[in-house]
Amino acid sequence: MTLPSVFISYSHKDEKEKETLLSHLDVLQQAGLIDLWSDDRIGAGRNWEQEINQAIGRARIAILLVTANFLTSDFILQQEVPALLKRRQSEGLIIFPVIAKACAWREVDWLAKMSVRPKNGKPVWGDGGSHVDEDLTVIAEEIAAIIQSSVSEDQLPAYVVKSHGVPEKSAEQEYQVLWQTQIPLKPQHLFASPDYVCLVTNKTLHFLSPTNGAPLLPPLTAIGNFSLTDYALTGGAVTPSGSLLLTLLPPHSPDKARLLALKLTRISTAQPANVSVQWIYKAPSSQLSSPIIDNKTAYLIQGGPELVALDLERGQVQRVIPLPTSYNLHQDCVSFAFATSYLCLALCDGIILALDPETGQIVATLYERPEGEQLSPLTTNGLRLFFGLSPDQKSASPSYVCALDVISGQEVWKFPMPPGPSGQHRSIEGQPLVVNKTLYVTGRNHYLHALVIDTGQELWHYEMPNRIKLGPVWTGTAVIAADQQGNLHALSATETDVTEFDVFLAHNSQDKPQVETIAGELKRRGLRPWLDKEQIPPGRWFQDIIQQAITQVKSAAIFIGPSGLGKWQALELRSFISQCVEADLPVIPVLLPGVNNIPEKLLFLKELNWVRFTHKVDDAEALDNLEWGITGKHPQRNL
Repeated sequence: MTLPSVFISYSHKDEKEKETLLSHLDVLQQAGLIDLWSDDRIGAGRNWEQEINQAIGRARIAILLVTANFLTSDFILQQEVPALLKRRQSEGLIIFPVIAKACAWREVDWLAKMSVRPKNGKPVWGDGGSHVDEDLTVIAEEIAAIIQSSVSEDQLPAYVVKSHGVPEKSAEQEYQVLWQTQIPLKPQHLFASPDYVCLVTNKTLHFLSPTNGAPLLPPLTAIGNFSLTDYALTGGAVTPSGSLLLTLLPPHSPDKARLLALKLTRISTAQPANVSVQWIYKAPSSQLSSPIIDNKTAYLIQGGPELVALDLERGQVQRVIPLPTSYNLHQDCVSFAFATSYLCLALCDGIILALDPETGQIVATLYERPEGEQLSPLTTNGLRLFFGLSPDQKSASPSYVCALDVISGQEVWKFPMPPGPSGQHRSIEGQPLVVNKTLYVTGRNHYLHALVIDTGQELWHYEMPNRIKLGPVWTGTAVIAADQQGNLHALSATETDVTEFDVFLAHNSQDKPQVETIAGELKRRGLRPWLDKEQIPPGRWFQDIIQQAITQVKSAAIFIGPSGLGKWQALELRSFISQCVEADLPVIPVLLPGVNNIPEKLLFLKELNWVRFTHKVDDAEALDNLEWGITGKHPQRNL
């Protein structure tokens, strides 16, 4: 088994202090707890910079030996520290800054924000070095405690049954059963990301591997000092970065509702997982909806009623928008979703409203259900809303999956849910799931259905052993549903789910914040942009992934900002120009605010019609023109 790697960052001027630190940590290495790495391990003739970067990439813990020498080293500050902080932010790398000698470390912004060792901030080699061994022993024991708290195989829940062998294929070869797992407890909520599957049972979180359904860590009823048993868990969502947001309502109405953001860290498949609290939002009242995610923001409906927008990184309130008081949205709102430029609310009386998300005012009534039928939660691909329409359980009428065009308010198609194996209830269960060109739907008929998103035609259906209770959810490679007995089944994607992007966003890294905003607006319009920050996982070679992505896109947008082209844009442009000739790919020059004309060195782009954002990147007219260039269809705004 690969041992957790501990990386030592230090100045060569502090060689003596580094050796003393290593002697204490070597006790852990001799005990088989860690793999200790410092640049002493770089052999002659090796590329030392490459070796250091690789060591940083596989480290689970990094120790910074902080002195004035450390804080004035160009290589440490320009190479090692940025790489370590990036992994800390994206992968949960544990960093131990050890204040070795007296220095002005509190004046260094990134360092002053960290928890240093010794905890009192006094230098290890202060007071004439009288307490060096004591301080380093405490640090070594703290690292050992972190490593030893890892989950071993025999600590995992015994009731989880893992499937093995060759995945089962359907007769039509349209899907594969990847794995099956049973947690024989009443399932309440199901969430998924590329890193985990989370099943909630009776205020307990079960984190499973998305690849085989095996447990990643023991069941959790508390995360740190935060106890889940003190609240009712009523909903949640997974963010693009993989954080899990959970809505928690208090048992007594005077108390405040919470939105809890959890981060699961897993350095590698050989290392244990860890769950930590990323942030907590405290609502002003006991009322709080399940969140939806749009771009970098989480939206919830809270007391008032009002729509609150939270920053996903820190949980800070970005804005609060009053909502109409003509409806009791806390009791009546089934779900809500963003589609085109509108906030769409589905109410339990069968009405779907379109609201202006900036003002909260009602723009239109998109849908009114037939009498006696119920709506399931909404989902959207940006241009259409998808929902279930179920009759009263005593009725013999079939249930339907409906597709609604947001712009016109017209029904696009309806799919009748077939009866189950023994004529069971046929109502829709849970929220439909959009994955590229496929819509997945579950029902009380025991079936998971895969439908063509444009027409509603059924591609296939898969029968679960019991009535489906939760799902479908998507891990990035598999669709998962859970039945009422706690059986989880993971199925592979259909051929229509092969990742394909509408537009590749080539840009200078200095323009990334503006391009990310534009990407978010395109997603609201039902388009799938390729953006390097979202599509390149940690540890993958940047250039190779971009070249692979170029073959999967339908068009390219070349963003030109005041700083000109980035070095990667030059690479992307050369490849795209070649492919445009061969495959007739549209290339759309996009001028960001502050740029009035295409630079002279890009004369070949002047032959193409360009899109210009004059003052701001959420300019509706410029976005319409960009969508037109990507799809070849001029967008209509009828509401």
